[in-house]
Amino acid sequence: MVANGRFDHKKIRDYALRKGKVDHQDGREVFLFPTDNLSAGDAPTGKPSTGSLPVTKQANWNSVTFLNDHRIAIVEGASIAPLLGLFEVSAGGDPARERAARVAGAAVFAITRVPAIPENFSPGGPQSAQLMSLARSVQWITLAGRPEGSNLRVSLEGECQSATEARTLQAALELFRLIGRAGLESSKTRESMDPAALEVLETALKTADVSATAERVRILVELTPDILKLNGPRKSQ
Repeated sequence: MVANGRFDHKKIRDYALRKGKVDHQDGREVFLFPTDNLSAGDAPTGKPSTGSLPVTKQANWNSVTFLNDHRIAIVEGASIAPLLGLFEVSAGGDPARERAARVAGAAVFAITRVPAIPENFSPGGPQSAQLMSLARSVQWITLAGRPEGSNLRVSLEGECQSATEARTLQAALELFRLIGRAGLESSKTRESMDPAALEVLETALKTADVSATAERVRILVELTPDILKLNGPRKSQ
């Protein structure tokens, strides 16, 4: 995954020294973080690590490296070789650069290449197989947010392998939206949900715009300040 933002290089490096380790690959500083429960406390001495964990059991790693001052890349595994193979940092070879340019006006965005779903993975049933086929067609996902007055406009875009797959995915998302709206009309659902949350979901499902252009499918939702109130403290009745 590649993301733009304001990242504190020093804090990330210090955290890597305490919880993981720092490596150098292809002239880049790479921060490695264990994905299991392995930590500095697992060292035989019980003392914090200073850049190289005394590994007493097998650890899996996630790699983080800076592409520039405001862009980081996160790679599954201890090597950034897959990153360098997919994201050439030259101006003409970065497949994320063109996608980033399309959301240049966003206040925040994230771009990720979708990992391959194994062919033998299917929860079961013909409908599930169809859903898995649609999921496998999505190659890239771009999430972007931009303030619009007091609201926040959020765009979630999936890039498929073909325009046909994009239109099929659009139709499936529209169907899910109809099913979701119908589910919210259930008296059992309305009784069990918080009224404020119910109103937000109803508005989101009603106003969300699902469109397909060439190989891309986009869901556009405008979030109002009411959504923020759901996470805030509730007033006593």
